[in-house]
Amino acid sequence: MTRLRTIKNWPELARTARYQVKTLAKICEVSPRQLERFFLGATGLRAHEWMYRLRQFEALRLLRKLGSVKATAHHLGYKQPSHFSVKFRSYYGIWPSEFLSDKNVPFSNQMSDFNIGSDFSERAARVEMKGRGKSHAKTPTAHSDE
Repeated sequence: MTRLRTIKNWPELARTARYQVKTLAKICEVSPRQLERFFLGATGLRAHEWMYRLRQFEALRLLRKLGSVKATAHHLGYKQPSHFSVKFRSYYGIWPSEFLSDKNVPFSNQMSDFNIGSDFSERAARVEMKGRGKSHAKTPTAHSDE
């Protein structure tokens, strides 16, 4: 997991991996289980939960930028815009089309929860040192947004 601590561009890697844990693990040259343990220790979230949140945050930015539910869904890797819309509504409580029609919807433009940098890596190192060889994480479950 030492290699994972040195990574600074997690959001970019998640986008490249199309928000899929197995693909992200392959990019990072670790097993999906190693990636899950790392994320759980460093963020308190499983890797797929963190990427789901990142994907939903990116949806806000892209909806504002592109002005289209269909284009946003496609850009985020959803096969169907309707699937994206359901996930967006489940997360934010409104449909993406409602978000687009009401420019006064109060959503943050900050990505602070997803800027995993040195603080993330330092926390992960402490977790790794504390539990070296032992994992307190649950076995990951299969998860897919597609």
